[in-house]
Amino acid sequence: MDRPDTQSLIGDLSKSFKNLKNLLFQRYFVSMWLVKKNSLIISQITLFVHKD
Repeated sequence: MDRPDTQSLIGDLSKSFKNLKNLLFQRYFVSMWLVKKNSLIISQITLFVHKD
């Protein structure tokens, strides 16, 4: 017994999973970029403070 509705359901699930994965990757890369930028700023501030 072939059930195409189950197949389409699986297809929708995999599509939404791919979208979720892409979203997570984007958020991860953005947060990593922000962390790098913030650590750069913090290191510059500490350098500036320790200069005195």
